Amino acid sequence: MMLLSKEDIAALSARLGATGFAIGASEQDTLREQMVSTFNGSVQDGQGTAEACAELLAKLSRIDSNREWALQVLTGVDEQFGKVFEQERVTTGGGGIHVHVLVVLLDVLEEQFTGRELWELCSEKMGRCLAILCGLFGTGAYADDTARVLEASRVLFQLTVADTYIDCDLEEVKSLKHLEKMTRELHAHNNALIRGILDMPVIQGVAECLRPRMESLTKAVGSGQDIWGAPEHASLHETLGHVFSCLHNLLLFATESSTKLRKHITQTPLINTLLLPYLEALIASPPPPPPPPPP
Repeated sequence: MMLLSKEDIAALSARLGATGFAIGASEQDTLREQMVSTFNGSVQDGQGTAEACAELLAKLSRIDSNREWALQVLTGVDEQFGKVFEQERVTTGGGGIHVHVLVVLLDVLEEQFTGRELWELCSEKMGRCLAILCGLFGTGAYADDTARVLEASRVLFQLTVADTYIDCDLEEVKSLKHLEKMTRELHAHNNALIRGILDMPVIQGVAECLRPRMESLTKAVGSGQDIWGAPEHASLHETLGHVFSCLHNLLLFATESSTKLRKHITQTPLINTLLLPYLEALIASPPPPPPPPPP
């Protein structure tokens, strides 16, 4: 099977345009085999071709009808691509094979892709998990996509909860020592998460990513618009809930560097860009009361 060259990938990307295209049944098999072969052959061709191919796959997976096909591409790769994937130096600057693959998985699996899946995808390396999320928040095409940012913020929050790392229900806890062991394990993971956040622009990336949408929400409040029923604001409420819950859990479940994290938060745009404007919006336009329970 002929591999896709960078020129072929560029041509397909140009065909996508601004809105993308649905892959027709007649070309699905051929294009899938070409992309799988390109990923698997990237050991010889270098990471540049693999990254271009992964970026193209992320563009294609944005279309609903392409998503099952995109997952077939990822599940068709072999250990040769796995080596390239593992050897990639993940940076916080955006782009990269890992970031594009994460975007495809978020598109295809949605809430089924959790913090645990990211943890396993990154070979249980917290720094790599955070670098990939930084890359997503810092990549313009992804940072402007409300659905992808929402899913990424959910995964970030899930990195702070016990279910991501511990295979045990509370009902299965046999003794106090067992519970203490699980608690220490959760503390260790959250301590590592804080160290990563102190070293990487995670919070800064989230704040800058959400800044335009917060400004839009503030304008809507000022003009008396409904900020709770409007679809354009609904995902912002949910995204901010994930971000604030993440920070709350870090401060609650970590045993190291919590003071440094508090100081770090105050030195990022989070407070002035997101937290204070959001609190002002809630005061000016409080959420509607929940519906009464059924009789």
